[in-house]
Amino acid sequence: MIADLFICDKSFAYNQIDSLQEINKKILQMKGLFDAIKKHKTDNKLRLQTENFIQTIIYPDGTTIEDIIWKTQELKGKISRDVLNLFQSLITQSKQCTFSYNDMIEALGPEYETEDECNGIIAMNKIIKLDECKQVLYDEKGFYRFRHYYLGKYPKNAKYFLIQIDQYFNKIKLSKDRKYMEERIAEVLHKSDKIIKVLTVLNDSFEEEFKQKDKDGHYNINAFLDALAKRHNIDEGSVEGSKTKNELLCYFEGWDGKHYCGPHLKYKPNNNNPHEDQLRIYFCWNEKDLTYIYIGLICRHVKTGKIERSK
Repeated sequence: MIADLFICDKSFAYNQIDSLQEINKKILQMKGLFDAIKKHKTDNKLRLQTENFIQTIIYPDGTTIEDIIWKTQELKGKISRDVLNLFQSLITQSKQCTFSYNDMIEALGPEYETEDECNGIIAMNKIIKLDECKQVLYDEKGFYRFRHYYLGKYPKNAKYFLIQIDQYFNKIKLSKDRKYMEERIAEVLHKSDKIIKVLTVLNDSFEEEFKQKDKDGHYNINAFLDALAKRHNIDEGSVEGSKTKNELLCYFEGWDGKHYCGPHLKYKPNNNNPHEDQLRIYFCWNEKDLTYIYIGLICRHVKTGKIERSK
């Protein structure tokens, strides 16, 4: 999916609340956002809507983007070189658009979304009366939240979905046998939004919460996983028994040997359709190094029998 990400006069507009220091901090956080876009530039295009952009007031004293660019010496005491560099690079590296703000808002409408393209607006502060899912907010995490939302909404197919997980979840590693992963995830791909929710919890929250588990009174893994699930509005977390399910023995890039993915988070079945509604995400981690969470299987339920996962 190609995302056109618009920058306009509302993107950096002063919110009538923040101090000079808070604004500078936000702008520097946004550098991480733009670095992430640059890293994924094939699928994410910056569009600068030029109408009124350089006249945008950013600071409480009325300083504009134009002032930052052209009055460098006057402002060097309160605005860092990093802030100047950010605005200069946005103007030189973004494709410029001449249509109006209203035209841009129209382009954010659902009728312009497909599984191959979407649009969003980059904003330092939330823009009132604009759907938050259309806003790429604040920092690098805001960019990834935007991409996760659209991946959950438009999973396309199993192969594409797994490729996008690789691309936009920086702490998730999927099992090496991708063909098998594709076959199994296909049966639950209609629950793509819930899959994304679970992966987001594992990517963004697992490491910190795992390190806190003893302080929180969760002295065994089952208790910890269930507490993790409940905290994030996932139905349940637990460990799959006695390491007897061959399907959960998986290989991962950068981690030698087979690893048993018994821990899982799940959504319980709906009573009206218990078979179709099941969703489980099986995973594991290296307690010596929590850099990554390793996903072994995404499916309805693990299979029994002699299933051999390939390297």
